[in-house]
Amino acid sequence: ACGIATELLAEVRSLLDVHTKDPEYLEASAWAQHGEVIEEAIEGQNIEERVGSYRLLRKIGSGGMGSVYLAERDDDEFRKQVAIKFIRGGALRENAIKRFRRERQILARLEHPGIARLLDGGTTSRGTPYFVMEYVEGKLLLDYCDELGLGVRARLELFLKVCEAVEYAHERLIVHRDLKASNILVDTAGQPKLLDFGIAKVLEPDESGQLTLTQTGMRQFTPDYASPEQVRGDQVTTATDVYSLGVLLYELLTARRPLRFQNTSPVDILTILLETTPVRPSIAVSRVEEIGGKTIRPELVVWNRRTDLRSLVRDLSGDLDNIVLKALAKRPEDRYGTAAALGRDLHAYLDGHIVSAQRATAGYRFTKFLRRNAWQVAAGIALILSLLAGIVVATWQWREAQAERERAELFARQSREMARSLIFELHESLLKVPGTTAARALLLDRSTRFLDSLAAASNADPELQLELAEAYRKLAAVEGDARTENLGNRAASIESLSKGLALARAALPSREYHARAEAIAIELLGDQV
Repeated sequence: ACGIATELLAEVRSLLDVHTKDPEYLEASAWAQHGEVIEEAIEGQNIEERVGSYRLLRKIGSGGMGSVYLAERDDDEFRKQVAIKFIRGGALRENAIKRFRRERQILARLEHPGIARLLDGGTTSRGTPYFVMEYVEGKLLLDYCDELGLGVRARLELFLKVCEAVEYAHERLIVHRDLKASNILVDTAGQPKLLDFGIAKVLEPDESGQLTLTQTGMRQFTPDYASPEQVRGDQVTTATDVYSLGVLLYELLTARRPLRFQNTSPVDILTILLETTPVRPSIAVSRVEEIGGKTIRPELVVWNRRTDLRSLVRDLSGDLDNIVLKALAKRPEDRYGTAAALGRDLHAYLDGHIVSAQRATAGYRFTKFLRRNAWQVAAGIALILSLLAGIVVATWQWREAQAERERAELFARQSREMARSLIFELHESLLKVPGTTAARALLLDRSTRFLDSLAAASNADPELQLELAEAYRKLAAVEGDARTENLGNRAASIESLSKGLALARAALPSREYHARAEAIAIELLGDQV
């Protein structure tokens, strides 16, 4: 059949030789067998060294339907590095070109610090579509966190910035549909940037007014981050991106993904998505796992977070476990409805408030209050304890003072009774005994000293002062009152009367004893005459 076409004959013979060695070779798609080589070959023919005012420097990434090159503005205006994305050579088909241009249109609507900005776009002289984007000089999200050893709080704060960027897109009715760690770069200022809106779509209201996206035809997704409805081909809403954010959050916290797939068959993926419940993050971090030929060990996980395993498990247990699992719920209606709702719960967790993913029991609320106000509660408890201690000490001191007062009153009573007994009862008994003058004199001397000591301590007791005044009057009578039998010591008698008068006058200010004090004072004055 080849006739004189010798070159064609040689090509057919070479194909037959290959078929003899490998009968299945020609049964497989050339694109499937050598897609990357073909892509590179076609791309090499279509990509030019210069695009408009930009000179291409090097290829920095590829995937899906596009390849990205680092380029530099090279004209007399100014110099600036940018990223230029071209549609890949093998994707130069009508539907691929439409998707590429749709991504360009979507990016044109987004101006947010968390999304790589679109700067320009067009078509090369060879007909290859392209667009010029902000060049993000930074690291992939997971690498950035691990290299800096960011702890749980710092990772959550970074993740919240991602949620803000996704919510910004949702507010403009754009669902990313391909959120994953490799599509997020963190620049040198610590700002995460969303990349690759290649399969993003614009939401449209359905018959009920709900914003949804009905997928038809070929479904594109990254299996590990895809939601159940995305794999099934059901309606896509903002909750679809929330699921992908849940996978990303799980990965940020535990260094592994919630589910693993043996192959990329949609049926197998969907079966695992619907039938397998993710392990709680607080449990997953303690496990040793083999993932893609790489061993994930708890020691490495905690080192990359600059903590210890016990502390990491404690941080993840409870609220964070529930937040992550709610974001990964199988049914869209059981998840957070928006990225903003997910962000609010994470903010609440960081601020110590209750989260919607946790049932708000009284005990849970009280525990949150205690943790949120730890210093104030500790200070309050310390104040209460100090007040209680003060009350205890004051009560003890009051009781001691009361006991001391009672002891003093008892001593005063006993002293008065002793003085009365010594001066009067015993003295009157001695009067009846012949030859006891010396004994009476000694008794009176001791009694005088005793009364003087009591008088010195009677300043605050008007009743005692008056009793002592009467005692001094009777003592004076024994010492030298001419009207009764005495010892003949008039000078001592006058001195005793003076002491008694001073005590009576000291008691005059007392309302209760004023009249009695006045009467005793008059009697003492009369005895001095």
